[in-house]
Amino acid sequence: MDPSKTQKNSTAGSAVGIAIGAVLIIAAVAALAYLLYTNSQLLDDIISIVLIAIVAIVVIAVGAALVIGIVAIPVYGMKGEVYQTDMSYDLDDVDSVESKGKDDDRPAR
Repeated sequence: MDPSKTQKNSTAGSAVGIAIGAVLIIAAVAALAYLLYTNSQLLDDIISIVLIAIVAIVVIAVGAALVIGIVAIPVYGMKGEVYQTDMSYDLDDVDSVESKGKDDDRPAR
């Protein structure tokens, strides 16, 4: 890249946007902390809702895992095993492979 053909664009606008976003997030967290501090019943309600949601997610995940496991058994049984009958799988028929080092493809100096 030739330095005479480069162009620099300003990122001041996006920097200001990021700074404003950070200030708004800090303000929202502070307002939420103040609200929870002044109204302790609200914190208890939020904790109970979060706990109920976590328990519901775990129950759904365990139920889905059980259904998947139960359905997988007949699918596995119906699938069967497929293999070629006209091929030899004897290990004595396998040819050895000589590996190349990483320097083998380089031209001589």
